[in-house]
Amino acid sequence: MDLAARQFLRAVRGRRSQLAFSRRLGYRSNIALRWEAGRRFPTAVVVLRACQRVGIDVYAGLERFHKVSAVHLRKISDENLAKWLNAQRGHRPVNDIAEQSELSRYQVSRCLSGATKPSLPVFFALVDTLSGRLPELVSNWVDIARVPALLDRHRANAAARQCAYDHPWSSAVLALIDTGRNGLGPQPPGSRDPFHVMSPLVQEMASVLHLPLQTAADALRALQQAAIIRVKDGQLSIEGPLLTDTRRDAESAQQLRRHWALVSAERLSRPGPEDLFSHNVFSVSRKDYDRLLEMQTRFYQDARAIIKESQPSEVAALMVLHLMAW
Repeated sequence: MDLAARQFLRAVRGRRSQLAFSRRLGYRSNIALRWEAGRRFPTAVVVLRACQRVGIDVYAGLERFHKVSAVHLRKISDENLAKWLNAQRGHRPVNDIAEQSELSRYQVSRCLSGATKPSLPVFFALVDTLSGRLPELVSNWVDIARVPALLDRHRANAAARQCAYDHPWSSAVLALIDTGRNGLGPQPPGSRDPFHVMSPLVQEMASVLHLPLQTAADALRALQQAAIIRVKDGQLSIEGPLLTDTRRDAESAQQLRRHWALVSAERLSRPGPEDLFSHNVFSVSRKDYDRLLEMQTRFYQDARAIIKESQPSEVAALMVLHLMAW
């Protein structure tokens, strides 16, 4: 993460000289030179305050990233940064975070407790491990093209999101591929299209998901065009994740949520043997309703952590959570 941190600091500086930027932040020495050379890194809080100092709306970027947790950093401080990181963490064990981030368990524990002020590279490593969305957070504050170390991931994530928007069923199709339904089978006579509507794989996807053949074929083609799947020797391999974290695209996200809510509602008419549906209509205090909102956020984060680490992939599933108030 050192390179991404150095490039981010350069992007925050903008057109100012390193000396002018250092002076703007209140330093007598040319501290920006040492930061950008990687000889010394500022803490994350120092960087966020520097962003504010040069006119970057840090809080708006945090809200676009994750609105519920942004409130923890309405006022930037080391204590509040630890609260924000823990909001991204959910209940994920420290050992898991340390292993994925390549930080020590001691280091992770102290950063999350607020006992240590994380440097910018450490902060980036934690954000990436806890959310998988570091390129998106960075792009909320600076032009992502100014941070080449994260640019390819940002583009791939954008392509994956667009695939999910344009072909909502692509998420379910990809989940089925991950469970081992990845053999193309014999192609229809005279066809060179691996996703022809008469291809065995397309027919299987359509049958399992109760889809029109064309919808299943279009979803497979979209996944291939987004470089999420690849065809090789009659098999499909998954090359990258289909990210559907849509918090920055309000209108498209709403359409996607509506799609899966309708799928859930339609499933109630023909539930599977392992389906679980629960509902509860109630009245509570505003304070307790806010607690329920926080619980749902933590539950979803914990569920994503379980899903990410789960091996082998044996079941494709849909989970829809909707807490609403009148």
